[in-house]
Amino acid sequence: MKTIQKLNAKSFLNRTSSKLSVKFLATLFLLGLTAFMPSTETASKVVLMPGVVFEIEVKDHEQAPPKVDVMEASIGGENLKIGIPAGADGRGKGQMIFRGDRGKNGEMIIVDDDSKGYYVMDDATLESIMGGMDQSKKMMKEAMKGLTKEQHDMIEKMQKEHGTTIPGMTPSVTKPELTKTGEKGTKMGYPCVKYEVHINGKKTREMWVTQWNNIDGGDEARQVFEAMSAFYERLKDNFSDMPGGQGGFEDINFMNDLDGFPVVTREFDEDTGSLEGESTLRSASRRSLDPADFEPPSGYKRQEMFSGRN
Repeated sequence: MKTIQKLNAKSFLNRTSSKLSVKFLATLFLLGLTAFMPSTETASKVVLMPGVVFEIEVKDHEQAPPKVDVMEASIGGENLKIGIPAGADGRGKGQMIFRGDRGKNGEMIIVDDDSKGYYVMDDATLESIMGGMDQSKKMMKEAMKGLTKEQHDMIEKMQKEHGTTIPGMTPSVTKPELTKTGEKGTKMGYPCVKYEVHINGKKTREMWVTQWNNIDGGDEARQVFEAMSAFYERLKDNFSDMPGGQGGFEDINFMNDLDGFPVVTREFDEDTGSLEGESTLRSASRRSLDPADFEPPSGYKRQEMFSGRN
């Protein structure tokens, strides 16, 4: 499992396909959200909202001894917020906030604690990005027409090796396969069914999944994740056929097929089969949340997507 990288909007889409910390977050759209519980002084001045808080333990087995982080994920109404812990170098701490109550399909806010800034992916931003990508696709397809057969074969090989698709070329990416094993067990007190993910016949992930109604607040969480799925579906339709774009959406497709929440997720190295990382749902409980939890921290500056850091 790769440690969570610095929250930079330039690498946001690519980061979603990295190992456990980010991958798991993606798989559940990462149940997002670190909840801020108001103090006694502020609680009387704000109108709180009912919410659900998940506590998730993420363990990185690629470090010795394994590095353990605990994330709080909060859901309030149509919104969720993902707290991302710092990496091994102490940097990369931030949040990923999904506002399901904004725009056509929602709005994503990426908070970078290192720069005290945040990025917003809203309807206007998506339309701008997609317009630019449409033009890039046309240019790349035109460039493909002038290639020799040897050059085409070389690009096909690169696509297969790196899991990418280039416009104008036939996709040759090996897609992960999700299997419901039928094996049952109890994990963290929840009745679960085991799923496995294989690539080229090798197990890369296993998930112990419980039905939504087994989790306190699970029904509310499911509705938010479905809204998040629609948001990512829009991204997938436009980014998945760009170089490096397909892998970032595999976990989202899996989430739609699970019909439940992964209580325990384990990631394995595709080549060696060794355990890279694992995530465990430690608890789920209902709490009163401050609506301000789903906004960027006070004093942080908005920055432009895919531009240099300020």
